[in-house]
Amino acid sequence: MNFKSYIEKNEPKVDNNYSQNNKKVNNNSSKLDENNIEKMYNNYSKLNQQELLNEFIKESKLAKNNGTFSDEKIQNMKEVLSPYLTDEQKQYFDDLINMVK
Repeated sequence: MNFKSYIEKNEPKVDNNYSQNNKKVNNNSSKLDENNIEKMYNNYSKLNQQELLNEFIKESKLAKNNGTFSDEKIQNMKEVLSPYLTDEQKQYFDDLINMVK
């Protein structure tokens, strides 16, 4: 499974009328398309490590609150990303996962 397939399969279910940043959106499609993935990449790639950490924690809390956070999804994400991470990045990722569980 590649990253795009993972995102499409595991898209977080949030309020149908609001995006992650609480802006009104048109949610006609339940799947992320390439434009949305590119937008997300462009937004997140501008953040430094601390900003990314804060965003990860915020989104994890939102997912927990709306019932879309699950150990299974986290494990799937870990399996998809692990081959692309160094040992140090894997350890950091594990620490992040344990922090939000």
